[in-house]
Amino acid sequence: MTDHITPSLLRYSSVRWRLGGSIHGGGESVFGESQTRRSDGGGRWFAELGSIQINTDAHAQLVEALLLDWNNGNDKVLLHRRAAPLIVGGGSLVPFSDGATFSDGSSLVSGQVNAEFAASAAKRATTLSVRVWGARAFMGGEPFTVIHPTMEDRLYGTARVLSSVADGEATVYSLRISPPLREAVTSGDQIDFNKPRCTMRLDMSGDEPWPTYEPGWLSRINLRFSETFRL
Repeated sequence: MTDHITPSLLRYSSVRWRLGGSIHGGGESVFGESQTRRSDGGGRWFAELGSIQINTDAHAQLVEALLLDWNNGNDKVLLHRRAAPLIVGGGSLVPFSDGATFSDGSSLVSGQVNAEFAASAAKRATTLSVRVWGARAFMGGEPFTVIHPTMEDRLYGTARVLSSVADGEATVYSLRISPPLREAVTSGDQIDFNKPRCTMRLDMSGDEPWPTYEPGWLSRINLRFSETFRL
């Protein structure tokens, strides 16, 4: 079973995300400017959970149980990007399970964002066409997850909204994303804007000591995670 790491599981006060490893330096030019190049893979995600509270024996046992279960970084975890969805709106309109609506033709409101790819895209693509229901207008910076058949749950973000066109109750966006797609997608594949998350591992070697805390006192520890491609 893969653990979903949220504030309700680990009582962390802050989380710092970064997309690293995509830029490589090659020294400075004669003008003193650094020579940098971006890799095709787009790097990988890193996150640090800060100020995880340990103030009871139960909290201490929970943290130690998780560290043991994660086997010092050998097991995968799903780290959620934020505690609540970034995108809010009127919600998606959905019928009843048998396809029926209310007598006036109106539908239920799901309260969630529904989204799918409006066109297929190749691996390492950075421009996507997506169809979205029930969200406020995109403006860039929206995190989302795609559950790939091989690469599993992967985290992406919208870097730029290139265009938007109304399509009935939905909106079709052309988006520039980062990092590039980890795996090809096909038209109709689902996109999760409600619980953006990433497949990661705990950054801790077998020889590294566990985070220090003092039993009987309010302690705070930090844990680091990095995106993993070792599936």
